[in-house]
Amino acid sequence: MDRRFKKHELVVYGKNGVCEIEDIRKMNFFGCMEEYYILRPESTRASTVYVPVNKEILVSKMRFVMTKMQVDEILVSVSGESMEWIDDKGDRLEKFNSIVCSGDSKAILLLIMCLRRKSEEREAQKRQLSSTDEGILKLAKELIDEEFSLALGCPTEKVGEYIKSRIA
Repeated sequence: MDRRFKKHELVVYGKNGVCEIEDIRKMNFFGCMEEYYILRPESTRASTVYVPVNKEILVSKMRFVMTKMQVDEILVSVSGESMEWIDDKGDRLEKFNSIVCSGDSKAILLLIMCLRRKSEEREAQKRQLSSTDEGILKLAKELIDEEFSLALGCPTEKVGEYIKSRIA
């Protein structure tokens, strides 16, 4: 079987962020023997994620870590773009969680920009973002920082600075 991904490659997998493909092997879950990608998230090395090789809908959520050129292209593409704030808390949570789970770095970056803009508005009113919105912002930032750090070859602490220098 020709596989798209190989053992020891780094991939991005939804909310798990950057993961190493630790192994690809047959395993028996729920009485069914299938081949799995065994992913080890870089941010939580104690966790393990199992992705069935033949489940295209799940495998399609895996992608290679971006290159510096791809990061720069995304930063250019988001310059001048924005994401609309969703007033309904339930709708907002559903949409924002969907974006974070998608692994789409451009959408996640626009989400971060949207949440930061709202945070600044709230601070001007002597208020804060809700704890739910803060949690989504924190997770989205961690996902972007982790992948961009690898792509740019810099510490995660420098990623925000790099992004600000590229977005007009």
